Amino acid sequence: MHTPLFKIAFLASPIALSATSSSSPVSAWCSSPTAATPSTRSARGIGTDRQHCDTCGCCYPIEHFRDHHCIPKQLQSNCPVCNQFLFTSVSMVLITHCGHAIHEECMRQMLASGIYKCPLCMKTLLDMMPAFALMCDCVANTRMPPEYQHTTVLIFCNDCERKSTVPYHFLGHPCPFCHSFNTSVLQMFNSPDFSPDGRIVEPNVDPPRQPIDGGLPP
Repeated sequence: MHTPLFKIAFLASPIALSATSSSSPVSAWCSSPTAATPSTRSARGIGTDRQHCDTCGCCYPIEHFRDHHCIPKQLQSNCPVCNQFLFTSVSMVLITHCGHAIHEECMRQMLASGIYKCPLCMKTLLDMMPAFALMCDCVANTRMPPEYQHTTVLIFCNDCERKSTVPYHFLGHPCPFCHSFNTSVLQMFNSPDFSPDGRIVEPNVDPPRQPIDGGLPP
């Protein structure tokens, strides 16, 4: 009985690309003549149930071939988590919707630790829109202190790769284009200033000067 060794992970559940012996390397599944010998290949072959991508250097199921994200020689690299060489690995390998390859077990441990971003491109690995909708409600129902009412931030969205300026909020900054909270703050504007003792210094107001020799301030 064969077990899946190579999968492609989209925003939904991972889809098995092929089935091969759990003790065989990932390269045994590839149909390229330079990737494996005929005695180690499995599945039915190119043009039947899979298609080889010369750019990626690996095979995809025919139903996903046109939609896959090409990354040159992506399996000729190490897993970004455990650093094991992927093409000769005997562990299950996933290809995420952003096109990067990672071991299934490494991805499972990442998700269990609350890490939902690709370690290479920082894009969201799963469908996080239900969680983002809850976060958006929390932002809408959490009022910021008045000293931050004019504070804005320039953000970069790791998912749609757009920049935008949005109001600053302690809880996070949703992208106005794709509504993702997977954003990074690049710059802050009109932020309040704090004195060394933690008090807020009003903008454009100089602190009072100390008198000189007991007299009036200069």
